[in-house]
Amino acid sequence: MTCPNCQRPYIENETICKHCGTPLGNADYKLVSSRYRHQNKARKKWPFVLLLLMFILIAGGIIGYQYYISLIKKNCQQTTNEIFTMAHEMDFSSVDPAYLPDFLKEDPYVSDYIEDQFQQLLDENVWTRILEAGDIEIDGEILCSEIIRSASYEITNITADYHSCTVTVHTENIDFTKIPETISRRFTETQEEDSLWDNMKKIFSYMFSSGDEEQDLSELLYEWYEEAREAAPKTDYTGTIVYGIVDGQWTLTSFDEDLIYNYYGLKEN
Repeated sequence: MTCPNCQRPYIENETICKHCGTPLGNADYKLVSSRYRHQNKARKKWPFVLLLLMFILIAGGIIGYQYYISLIKKNCQQTTNEIFTMAHEMDFSSVDPAYLPDFLKEDPYVSDYIEDQFQQLLDENVWTRILEAGDIEIDGEILCSEIIRSASYEITNITADYHSCTVTVHTENIDFTKIPETISRRFTETQEEDSLWDNMKKIFSYMFSSGDEEQDLSELLYEWYEEAREAAPKTDYTGTIVYGIVDGQWTLTSFDEDLIYNYYGLKEN
């Protein structure tokens, strides 16, 4: 007898060809029940089902976490924008004093602080004597409008995890602390252009001037201010505002004060 596949001879009692493994004519076949076949297929599917479930759970967790982080970043950006909206309006009265720089805790209306600081800068310069002689005061409302007109901020980066969020902010403005120095230099240059006698006459004229001459002095000072504002250097600063979980609630945890000072083109005292 020979194998029907490879044609090699085999003995009578052999059931499988030793050369090619083909079942021989006297092999005893037993049908496998359909129930066993279904159970075997089901067992083979279980690992794939488990892997699919694990993949869905992991992917869902990653997507859910990223969505949570995106909400944190969105809320932090919105809160930061609200802070600088208050800075633009020069009114921080709705903010908890614990989250404000020292100069805003007692008086959250920034316009008063700006006028006081600018007046202090004027007092440190020579040309303030001319202001006193001409009975001229700095118009705080106009000054604050100038500062706000020049102020700008930009959120450059936001990083967050499940318990904290850091917002990086860049602020720019004219360096208003340089304006009194520039005006003083302009006044000195004006004096040097004339003779000593002419300067003395001008000073006495300012000190005992009528209303018209006083107005002339005001116009001159305003002209100098405009020149100083245009020539003043820009000041820029990049700092951070940090939000975090305190007592189970999201709140402002760290505030870089220099961001606000620089936003107004001023220096911290």
